[in-house]
Amino acid sequence: MTREQAQAKKDRAVRFVRDYLGDEEHASELEGEDLSDWAARKKIQLTNGRGNRMPGGNGGNDPRTKSELLDTIDDLQQQVDDLNDTLDSIMDLAGSGPDDDDADEDEADDDAGAYDSD
Repeated sequence: MTREQAQAKKDRAVRFVRDYLGDEEHASELEGEDLSDWAARKKIQLTNGRGNRMPGGNGGNDPRTKSELLDTIDDLQQQVDDLNDTLDSIMDLAGSGPDDDDADEDEADDDAGAYDSD
C-alpha cells in the first residue's frame, strides 16, 4: 500500500473513532501516531508507489522470462499427456470391468440371497 493510501486509511480510522465511537482521546492518539508506526501495528506494508509492481507480468517474484514460462508450460503439458497415456494403458490392461447388464444381475442375485430364510 502506498503511503498516500495508508494515510487515507489512517485518516478514516481517526474519523471513525472520533465520530462513531465518540472517543476523542483515542482519535487524537491515532492522529498523532507516526504513519510508519501505525502501518506496522496494523501489519500494512508500505511501498514507495513508484514503478510497475508486476514488471514481468508474473508478480515480480519469478525471474523467468515469458519465453521460459511458455517453455515450462509446454513441458508440463507433455508430462500431462504422457501420464494420460499411461492411465489409458492401465485401463486397457485392467479391462473395462463388468458390463452394466452383468452388474445388475449380480445385484439381483445378491438381493435374492438376502431374503432366504434358510
